[in-house]
Amino acid sequence: FLIIPLILIPSKAIEVSKVEINPEVLLPGDFADGKLILTTQKDEDVRSISFKAKGIEITPSFVTEIGIISRGASYELPFVLKATDAGMYSIEVLINTKNDSKKYIFNVEVADAKPILILKRTRLTLNEVNEIEFSLASRINFEKIRVEPLFESEPSVFYFDVLEGSTGMFKFYPTEDRPLSFKISFYNGRNYHETIQNIEVEYENSKGVFLTYNLSFPVLPVNDVSSLSVSLANLRNDRVYGIVVEVSGDGVSFSETRREIPYLDPFTSSSIGFLFSPEKIGKNEITIRVSYKDEMGNDYVMERNAEVTATDQEILGISNLDIKKTLEEVKITGDLSNGGRSKARNVVIEVTAGNITKNFFVGELESGDFFSFDFSLPGATKKGTIAVSWTNELGSSNTITQEFTVPVKSFEKPRNTMLYMGIAAVVVAAIIIVAIVKSRR
Repeated sequence: FLIIPLILIPSKAIEVSKVEINPEVLLPGDFADGKLILTTQKDEDVRSISFKAKGIEITPSFVTEIGIISRGASYELPFVLKATDAGMYSIEVLINTKNDSKKYIFNVEVADAKPILILKRTRLTLNEVNEIEFSLASRINFEKIRVEPLFESEPSVFYFDVLEGSTGMFKFYPTEDRPLSFKISFYNGRNYHETIQNIEVEYENSKGVFLTYNLSFPVLPVNDVSSLSVSLANLRNDRVYGIVVEVSGDGVSFSETRREIPYLDPFTSSSIGFLFSPEKIGKNEITIRVSYKDEMGNDYVMERNAEVTATDQEILGISNLDIKKTLEEVKITGDLSNGGRSKARNVVIEVTAGNITKNFFVGELESGDFFSFDFSLPGATKKGTIAVSWTNELGSSNTITQEFTVPVKSFEKPRNTMLYMGIAAVVVAAIIIVAIVKSRR
């Protein structure tokens, strides 16, 4: 309620002690409930009360037969004001008593006012979730305020009991350059009002989520293993959720084909890795697919293609193979080297000749490393096979074989030498015997 200061002609008899008006300030078209309160210092016979004003309606404008107001008592006269146009209006009250007339004046303001919605920021980003804080302002403390954004937002409506201290925040996903419109409804006293407010804002394009990848070795032997690193940088102003990175490719096997990142805050990044192995010689294509959601459930998908070339080069190879044969045995020595890009695990060397098999468990062989081996086989061995088996870092089994033949020369040379040595021994013995016989003669 507003208590109106009065301009009055002083009297020791009846007087207007107070005028109350609700709402305090009217808007064009508003009704206000008013109350005129009279007091007197002596018994007073009030014959009539009238209101006079220009530009504002007062009901009732004239009241008669009020009667006697006793000394020290009060009389309340309710009235209703109706405003038409904005302005400051003076209302004259004329009180007629049995013996006198009194005139009083009070003012009523009619303002062309409404709540003003103020955005905390007016530079928004297209195609991403914008969080926007706002407040309401007005010199009039309106009540029962409802703010409805006229675009898809979360939440879609706001309610405030009074205007003072009314603030809020909404999420908005703009897809085009346009002003933001709000429907604001409110009460001023018992009067309902609504208004549409358009706010001009600036837009910039979203920088999105940036996807990069790196192949440790884009060229490697077939069935070898290399790593693929996928990096994501969130260049948006909002958080993204449920990030799924999937990899696939014909003729390419992976350590896993799907990995997840729970969320990425604005201007943060994350990297994840995959192991892969090409299973066919030539060019192989790997597809990297990334999907995620924003805070309002909008879906995003992006894809990149990476190319890896598989060569026919052996991952593990046998070199410096040497075979020596004696009467008793055949000795085989050589080197096993890892010319691939990854570690070989569970490496086993197996030599087979006829129904004889010998093997040796090497274990792990790092890329670029080698292992020297030697095996002994029976002297009668003429040929055989050396087999090397291992698993790559994805657990895939691999085998290489190399056949060998024992050279005949390796055994012929020592046999002739023994023959010559026997003949020489016989000749020496004969010479010694001849010498002894001559000395006795």
